[in-house]
Order: sequence, then C-alpha cells, then structure tokens
Amino acid sequence: MPTSLLTIGLMPLCLSGAAFGAELGYRVLLERSVETEFRPAAERLAKEHDVPIELFDPSDLRTLRDQLRADPAREAATHVAFVVAPQTLDVQFAQDLLIALTEVDEDPFVDVTYAFITGRSGTAALRFVEQGIAGRARPLTGNAGMFGSWEGAALPTQQPLSALKAFGFEGTQRYVKVTDPAEARAREAREALASFAACDLTLLFSHGHPDRMEFCFSGRDLREWKASLPPSVVINCACWNGATGRWWEEGPNGPIQQASVSPDDSVALAMLDTGCAAYIAGLDPWHGPLAMRYAFQLLDDGCTLGEAAKETFDRLTLEFAPARIRLDPVAQRGPRREGTDNRRRNSAAIVVFGDPSWAPFAARPTRLISAKRNDAPAGQRIEFTVKPLVEGSPGADFMLPQGRIMDYHSVRTENWMKEAKLEFVRTVDWPERLPAAPVVRVVEATVRGQALPCGEVQALIELTPKGRRLHVRVPINVPAMGSMWPMGIATGGATIVLSAEAPSVEAPR
Repeated sequence: MPTSLLTIGLMPLCLSGAAFGAELGYRVLLERSVETEFRPAAERLAKEHDVPIELFDPSDLRTLRDQLRADPAREAATHVAFVVAPQTLDVQFAQDLLIALTEVDEDPFVDVTYAFITGRSGTAALRFVEQGIAGRARPLTGNAGMFGSWEGAALPTQQPLSALKAFGFEGTQRYVKVTDPAEARAREAREALASFAACDLTLLFSHGHPDRMEFCFSGRDLREWKASLPPSVVINCACWNGATGRWWEEGPNGPIQQASVSPDDSVALAMLDTGCAAYIAGLDPWHGPLAMRYAFQLLDDGCTLGEAAKETFDRLTLEFAPARIRLDPVAQRGPRREGTDNRRRNSAAIVVFGDPSWAPFAARPTRLISAKRNDAPAGQRIEFTVKPLVEGSPGADFMLPQGRIMDYHSVRTENWMKEAKLEFVRTVDWPERLPAAPVVRVVEATVRGQALPCGEVQALIELTPKGRRLHVRVPINVPAMGSMWPMGIATGGATIVLSAEAPSVEAPR
C-alpha cells in the first residue's frame, strides 16, 4: 500500500455545511409525555423539512438507539431535532442521549447531528421554531456583538475585534465592570443587548447560574427589558446558562441536585424568547473554550448547528478511543476538580437549541483554514492552507482562535495554567482502497518556518452514510497559556505534514 501524505492545518473537525444536506434526511422526534403541548412546534419544524413526526421516550433511549440502528436507510437519521419539555433537558439526559447516539453503528463516534427545540411553553417553543425558520431567510448583516463582565481594574481598550474581522464581521464590544454598582451594570447590560438587535452573532461571557448571567442580567431581566436579538445566533460561555430543568450545584463531596429552574427564571428559556434563531450554552459549569470552538466552526467552515456539536462530541470520542464514551452518572460523581473527568463531562454538557440542519453562516464561510487533496504517484497528498486567523493585531476576541486550537482535554489536574496545550484536529475522507487503520506520523510541522514540537498522532476511522472518514489529532507539545505559540499560529498560520501508512503485519511463523 503506498504511503499517503496528509498536510494538516487548523481544519475544523466537522464536514462543510454542504456535506450534510437535505438529501441525507431529517427526523423530528417529539417527547411523548408532552405531545399535546409541544406538537405544534414539532409540526411546524416537520412541515419545513417535509418529514413526519415521531414520538420518543427520554427514559427509554435504548429503544431510540435500536430504531436508528435498524433503519435500513441510515440517511434518514442524519439530522435529528429533539422537541422536548424544558424539564427534560438536564446534564444526565444530555450525556445519556449522547452515549446512545454513539451506539448506532460499529464505530465509537456519534452517528447523527442533533439539537433541541423547547420553550417555556408549547407556544414559546413554536415561536422559537418560527424564529429559526425566519433566520434562515434573512440575509446576513455582517454584524456581531460581544458582551460580558470584566473583572480587571480597567475595561479593555476599544481596539478592533480582529478575529471577528478575519471572519468578515464587524464586531461591537460592550462590557460591565464587576465593581460597578448593580444599577450601572444593569443599565449597561440592557443597552448592550439593545445595540446587538441586528447582529448575526452574539457572544456572551461571564460567570453564571441557571437564573442569571452574573453581574449582567437575570432571566427575569431579559423578559422585563423585552430584550430582542433576532436573527442572532447567541453563544453563551456563562456557567449553567443553558439549564432549563434540573441542575446540580457543586458541593464539597460531589454534585448536589437542585430543583428545576423555574421557566420564568431560566436564562436559557428567556434567551429563546428574545427572537434569537439559535442558542448555544452549557448545562453545567465552565464552557468558555468549548463555546468559542462552536463559534469558530460555524463561522469558518459554514457548519450546521448539529455539525458544530458533533465536532465537540467527536473530539470527546478521541479521549476514550478505542473504547466508546462512558461517563459516570451525575449522582455518582465526586467533588468537581479541574482535570480529566471534569473536562470530559463538560464536553458532553454543552447544548445547541435550534434546527440542527441550519448552517447560519454557510453563505459566507471564510475558509481561513482550507484543504485540498491531490493524487500523486507516491500516494495521496492533502494540502491545507492556513490563513491568518485574525485581521491585524489580536484583540479582545482572541478567545475565538485560541479556543479552536487549544486542547481542552490536555488539562489533567488542577494546574491548568501549566498543563493546557494546543492541538490540531480534523477529518479527511478515507476511501476503501486505503488502509482501515493507518499508522500516522508527523513528517514536518512549522509555524512561520519555525519547527513546531508535536506528540504522537492519534487516528481513528468513522463510518458515515457518505463513506469512511479518518479523524486525525496532532497534539502540540507547547503551552497554550503564558506563551506566544497561540498568537504566532493565529497570526502566521501553521502547516503539519503527516505520513499515513498501512500498519505492518508480521509474517506467520
């Protein structure tokens, strides 16, 4: 078998927005116990995609898995929209569903792209579906907003948001200073959200709880202010700001289950009422870098909402490979500490609200990271071009490229400042004529002509309706925090050349 050369840059792990499309099918799955109240929302979505409504039981995910597994036309399950009551969607359900959806075929990767539809009521859920449909039809404005709390002595300077600029967006930044009086913070937050009324993308960051984005606003504030964010895709880093049902406070001996957040208090449910077309947030604490990866996937490669989620889940799969994802039940977890277990469960607990098949920015993907495969006599060659990921000097939105190239799972203990490293992760088509389990090695790795230290490459095959895909992860043995490497890569690009060879087989004795 000839050697294949793969030249890896910062290519997103997801397929392009065009790769998964209507030709591969769509399913609308409605929670059986709330069929009457939430059926109008399911019907509107099903009508939009010309598919029937199917009922499912969130407490019996094995049956759901078996139904998908038995489907002779796997294409029918490429995109799945789960229409659920808000009380259903908690950390335990999210991880149970993810695990079930990795068991549809033989490989350990999640086998569909999916997202959730819900609301304070059936009427609110229907309204959210309508918002998403309207968002598809609106032309992009090219505007983006970034808002959050700032703990420093002085607010950041109003230099251009250069990562958003590289994506072709004009970014507006607004902040509240945590030491300011509550009245001043509330006024600034309200004005900031009002200024984002016509943004395609809104990025939010702060601390949080299910009922509030700390120092900024509560769920009830959003309703009282009548905050309006159409047709924005809203991505929120704040802890628990995706919670719509049960949630767990972190206690000294482990998670402490809390009552479901009130539908009138939930930040997530209030955000769905703002007119936004999609919302991405976490069900438990600490999702900053993960949320920024979602934004990067959507903007750079034109991913669908479901594909952006699948990218995170596929990266989590690589943490457990060659075994499947396995996560302890929430009630059995010990105290939350930075490190392996915490990072793994974070990756399973970030949630996408919206239509999983919608690619919000497919009309203008920047392809700052692009790939081209050429056949050559010595084997296949795939060349990736990495353009600068910021336009000009890195600004306050540098968390976007940094989140994309950071190895979120490299933090193994409490010392995250020292342990966090970088990585390049992507997938490539892998035809049947190439080895099923190639040995992948680094041939060359450079940043602006400077050698980039790399670790042992991880490679794993995924089976998809469109053929095999090879997931490749290249660990970069440089610190992500307190070094110039992330900035150097984001401003200058990077190239990695890999050899992929058939594994050697010992001759029988």
